[in-house]
Amino acid sequence: MIYTQVRDLFLERYDGEFIRSMGKIIGRFTQDAMLQYLKFAAYLSSNNILPAGHIDRLLRWIIDNNLQPTLTAFCSSKTPTLEVFVRHIFESALRIQDTDVVQRLLEAGCDPSLRMRGGYTPLQVVSVHGYSKLAMMLLDWGVDVNAAPAEQYNACTALQVAATVGDVKLVQILLDAGAYVNAATAVRGGKTTLQSSAATGNAELVHLLLAAGADVNASAAYEGGGTALQAAAKKGNAEIVRILLGAGANVNADAAGGKRGRTALQAAVESHDTDLVRFLLASGADVNAKTGDGSALWVAIHYFHSNPELVEILINAGADVNLDTYNKHGGILSEAALAGGGIELVRLLINAGADVNTDDDGYSALQAAVEKNNIGLAQFLINQGADVNANTTYGTALSMAASGGNIALVELLIHEGAVVDYENALSEAARLGNIELVQILLDAGADINPIPAVFHRTPLQEAAATGNISLAKFLMDAGADINAPASSLHHGKTALQAAAEMGKIEMVQFLINAGADINAAASIADSGKTALHTAVYRDNITLVQILLNADTNVNVPAHNGQYGKTPLQEAAYRGNAELVRILIKVGAEVNAPASKGEYGRTALQAASDGSNIEVVQTLLDANADVNAPAAQMRGITALQGAAIRGHLGIALVLLKAGADVNALPSAYEGRTAIGAAAEYGRLDMVQLLLNVGATPHETAVELATQNGHHVVANLLRDYQTL
Repeated sequence: MIYTQVRDLFLERYDGEFIRSMGKIIGRFTQDAMLQYLKFAAYLSSNNILPAGHIDRLLRWIIDNNLQPTLTAFCSSKTPTLEVFVRHIFESALRIQDTDVVQRLLEAGCDPSLRMRGGYTPLQVVSVHGYSKLAMMLLDWGVDVNAAPAEQYNACTALQVAATVGDVKLVQILLDAGAYVNAATAVRGGKTTLQSSAATGNAELVHLLLAAGADVNASAAYEGGGTALQAAAKKGNAEIVRILLGAGANVNADAAGGKRGRTALQAAVESHDTDLVRFLLASGADVNAKTGDGSALWVAIHYFHSNPELVEILINAGADVNLDTYNKHGGILSEAALAGGGIELVRLLINAGADVNTDDDGYSALQAAVEKNNIGLAQFLINQGADVNANTTYGTALSMAASGGNIALVELLIHEGAVVDYENALSEAARLGNIELVQILLDAGADINPIPAVFHRTPLQEAAATGNISLAKFLMDAGADINAPASSLHHGKTALQAAAEMGKIEMVQFLINAGADINAAASIADSGKTALHTAVYRDNITLVQILLNADTNVNVPAHNGQYGKTPLQEAAYRGNAELVRILIKVGAEVNAPASKGEYGRTALQAASDGSNIEVVQTLLDANADVNAPAAQMRGITALQGAAIRGHLGIALVLLKAGADVNALPSAYEGRTAIGAAAEYGRLDMVQLLLNVGATPHETAVELATQNGHHVVANLLRDYQTL
């Protein structure tokens, strides 16, 4: 079983080497078994296949069994494989806070300045966990205390990290070592040291950083960031809010971009702290400042049940009840209905001037009431003049009521003048399989064959997806078109395609017998999946056989949208060898061209990308073109796919079949085979490709360096000088 799962990862020097080595590992534990175990771990690690968590468990096991001398002896050789392995063990020792192993590896020449996987420096990693002793050890070895953050969301310098965890001792150590107190933050989600400390609620740390010259008004980073004052207000920490205002913090500083940004006042409202809200208002906070997620009043309503008093405080302070919040759920009145504040909250806002028909491109207030199944509130809003036929991005109130299966609401809305065909309410009822609701809508004049709207299908297509044959018969008797075309929008499918997608075999057979077009054109927005595509995608061999027996087209061309594939290409990518053989047997074109859209793959390229050596060999035996060129947009050759995944067994099979080691990459975001292997840190793959003539071009070196694979980069440089 183990051999079957990993044989495509390894190259054997002689037949049976892997089986013999595994026998040593899983047999009686000996020194030889330990060395074999370490060899496999080093191999997987050096090819960037062994996850960090597994390396941590390995190191803990070594430490628990006092096997450090064995590890040290094993790692003493200076081969590229062991260089990478040692580096990963060093990173693991930092994570699990083992100073002994860290010291051993530093003395053995491990560079403490090189960035780890993920782009973080060792000092930044130990700072995350407040490992003061390890931080001082690394500083003694000369690491850069001000190394820039990794190029990732929310990345930090070592000092910013220490402030985030609220470690005063470590912050002082780093400041004493020359850390910049006002170092730039990551563009997205980053925080300065003062912003981080304010969020922890550590007043001692805030005072320390202000004394060190921290900028009290440093701007908030985009998405998830906040000024120091905003961070303190979000935590409801009045003490730190006062400290920061006393140090000159701007109470109306702009919030971070993105939906999570909050002004100081909005952050205080979110913390449900009445006294802090009043204090900030008294300090000049703008009650109507807007952010990506709404105003202070919107926030108060969103969290209404946590502190109802805040809504009245803000209205009395001049909050605009009709402020355009740009929130996807709608305006302030809509949010009141969604938040479950009930009629009294909605009445309060209407009395303050709220427009009952404002939706801000989200829910209308009536739609929000329907969404919450609140028939009393819905009737109240209608009585206040709510438009029962308002059509927003969420549809109409009637379609929403039908979607929830709420017959009472549907009947109320129809009684109040809702147009039954304005939105696809009948399809929603069919999706639920609610024949009673379907009949109510048909009696009210709903069209049995409506044009599908956004995310919708015809009623019959919805019934087909649920496998509800009795409802399908009912709809067809009422005139539903069995071959209504798939919507051009997302999720668009014919009835047969919808049934196939959900694996409803009886429904598929019923529809075929009733005359469904088995080769109907697929939705453009659904990657061009016909019924056969979908059956293959679901690995449903029974369904594939039913469709093949009904004379479906096995060679329907790959759609030129993203991820377009022929059925054979789909089966190959999914690694389903049985389906691949079935499709080839009935005449599937092995060398059908790749889609011209993004990620187009021939069958062989798809199999290599899907990492299944059996399927690769099956396709080669069927005369698949081993050197079919990469598609223009994020395409790959078969060998490039194996190089990306680090699967040496597949690579060797392809090379023996004549794969071009230097084949051109895709025009858009493509990689040569060696460039792909270098980018993903596949050391042995790089070596194999170099051995068979791959050109160690500079782009490959850059890709390895950018992703922290320094040993791979050095290996490529060595070959450049030959």
